[in-house]
Amino acid sequence: MQPIRRLLASLVASASLLAQAPSAWSTLSVPSGVNTAAVTSIGKLIAYTDGGQLHAYSAFRRSWSTLPVSSSVTLRLTNDCLLVQDGATWHGFAAHSGQFMPLAVSPQAQLLNAVGQDNDSILLVQDGSQLHAFSGFVGNWVSRPVTSSFGWKTQRHVALFTEGNVLSGMDAFSGQWHDITIASPPSFLSCDGTAGLSVGPTEIHGFSAMFANWVAAPAIAGATFVRNDDWAMFYDSTQMLAYSGTRGRFEYAPIGATAIPYSEDCFAFADTTFGLVAFSAIRGAFSAPIAPASARVRPSVSVATLALGNQVIGYSALQNTFASEPAASLSEEAAGTVAYALTASTGLPSCYSAITGAWYTPPADVQPISPLLTTTSALLTTSSGLRAFSARTGNFVPLVASGATPIGNSGSAVAGAWNASSLFAFDARTDRWQSLPRTSNTPLIVQIWRTEMFVIDGNTVAGFGAQEGTWESTVMPEPYQIGRANSESTRIVTANYILCHTALAELTSFAQFPEFRRVFPAGAQLHLYLPISTGDFAVLAGGLFAAAPQAVPGFGTLLLDPTSMVTQFVLPGPGAARAEVTIAIPASPSLVGSEWAFQALIARQNATPYLTGPAAVMVL
Repeated sequence: MQPIRRLLASLVASASLLAQAPSAWSTLSVPSGVNTAAVTSIGKLIAYTDGGQLHAYSAFRRSWSTLPVSSSVTLRLTNDCLLVQDGATWHGFAAHSGQFMPLAVSPQAQLLNAVGQDNDSILLVQDGSQLHAFSGFVGNWVSRPVTSSFGWKTQRHVALFTEGNVLSGMDAFSGQWHDITIASPPSFLSCDGTAGLSVGPTEIHGFSAMFANWVAAPAIAGATFVRNDDWAMFYDSTQMLAYSGTRGRFEYAPIGATAIPYSEDCFAFADTTFGLVAFSAIRGAFSAPIAPASARVRPSVSVATLALGNQVIGYSALQNTFASEPAASLSEEAAGTVAYALTASTGLPSCYSAITGAWYTPPADVQPISPLLTTTSALLTTSSGLRAFSARTGNFVPLVASGATPIGNSGSAVAGAWNASSLFAFDARTDRWQSLPRTSNTPLIVQIWRTEMFVIDGNTVAGFGAQEGTWESTVMPEPYQIGRANSESTRIVTANYILCHTALAELTSFAQFPEFRRVFPAGAQLHLYLPISTGDFAVLAGGLFAAAPQAVPGFGTLLLDPTSMVTQFVLPGPGAARAEVTIAIPASPSLVGSEWAFQALIARQNATPYLTGPAAVMVL
């Protein structure tokens, strides 16, 4: 704590300019006119090809990079990777580095990733006797020799390789292969999320991208196999065997199942003799029986409601527990980590949090109207505006705003609202409403996807990212033509410009939950990324969110509690375009369910230092 205080004090005393963090908006000028068909984007990346040049935008670096290309260039874009296939040289472009990395290839080279796997963060390229892998988190090519008999599979954050008695797994976060020796080649491979499986006739091997480890379990002969993002399950009429990529382990249950009627990213419900039993990928464990299979179930990502008779049960995959609300319900819905039930006698919504594992009664000013759910919040209508129910705290945070119209969707983290005078967004990490004055009285154009929102308000476009937590607006140089909100970035196209907004703070983590998919388990290695180059430095601080933000004159806003902060200096390596900090988080039960915030003071060459936005990490 003291080093950053002394550094801030000395910088404040010597600074002659106000700090200026890079804008969350970046603009590409296209004087010849934008060909909208040549603009593509997903996740953190936006690409545009024009006149022999490829322009690539990284939401992490908040900037464009340019590469000369031929007229026959082919692009493959995923959330974290861009592959530029152009003649004898292919380039990988990682969202977390913002640099093009060349790979010399022959005419026989081929990309192995299946078409439509747009969330992959590992790219596999086979070129004759070489297998090349590229990670969107690391940004380097890794190569290994192969024979014609090798097997492979990749999806999301895992890649698997098998050849003879060698079995190997790659995690996207280190970008390295991890080899083991097995008794016989597998029957099949399966990848998704953070979980890779090698299934043989007598043994199953599981690989976790979170722990970069292999574990094994005896196979169940003739078992039915099902899986989703971070888990897989084998079952028959007498037993169940499940694997969690989040925890990096197998779990056995001596009861059978007839079906898996509900399957989500972080859990599954198995239909057993004793009723519905959950397997939580977050906890790596089966639950006690929850409810009869006849219950009305509303599942989503890590939460579910199960209604039967005069009660509604809320299930939390984060805790692998369930809690009952003892009242009949008119209807229920669930999204991400939040659920609600409309009480039959009053029509009022009771809210359930998968993070706390508890039900909450709404305040007296809440109206008997169905809430609008997002993955981290619920927006409830009140007599004076809205209340945002926070899944993190169970608080109902008021917004006093006449005529407020809620905006959001059940597949995204952003919860917002608007009225005649202002735009509003709820920062679920700090239980704060953030507002922005309207600039026109024209109809708004609003898009929200995952962690990103943009709003067109006259000739102004405003962006809000759930992982950054603040509004930032810019004036469009020309009338709006078309736009798209991606999971972590926005693209706005006018006649001669492409404007991009990032949902990320400059300090980012590979962990995203509960705003987005990637869960961070206790005992794993935490990766933090800073966009600083050789000659720059940063001071990284970690701790708890402060009860109230503290303005640091000249440098921005400190969102951490100073009494809980620990700090370290960060320097990038020679020639590096970023700095990565890896922190080993203990596998301590006392950390499970806690949330930690990280913030950095960045000092770039010939620029005044400034405080970044925060990166929040929930340890599960």
